[in-house]
Amino acid sequence: MKKSFIIFNVIIYLAIGGYLGFIVYNSLAAHHPWSMACYNCKKCDSVCVLGIDPQGFITAAYSGEPDLYIRANNIKLTVERAMNIDPDMRISLDGNEHVLHEALENGLVSISTEIITSSLRASDAARLCLGCGACERACPLKLPISRIIKDLSEYRKASPCKD
Repeated sequence: MKKSFIIFNVIIYLAIGGYLGFIVYNSLAAHHPWSMACYNCKKCDSVCVLGIDPQGFITAAYSGEPDLYIRANNIKLTVERAMNIDPDMRISLDGNEHVLHEALENGLVSISTEIITSSLRASDAARLCLGCGACERACPLKLPISRIIKDLSEYRKASPCKD
């Protein structure tokens, strides 16, 4: 019994070590190893006028996943422009969250309606970011969040999101 418990513990520790190694590898491969230092205190969150979660940018950076959906709940766009950016973005309508293309197909919005985003891809949110640097100034660790945003905004150079 004791031997099987020891084997179980070793397997668990190896799995945890492998997972942490994978995270470290991804952050190094994405060229943002310092992004792992973010402890999700959310101080940067409250200062963004567009309601973008800067911690979502950091997560996208260390995971190497610019298509990760992050919270962005104060960006106002027309449905037409939003459809050009990402038809799968989430929008807020009457207190409910909807997928943009489904809301358009179901007649909840028209092509000229102005909508408020709820979540969108990190790379798209980076291109819509104002670049004011408030999130970086609010970060207690002084992480270079603006650098991540710049890198993510260049992810899809041919995107229609670029103005």
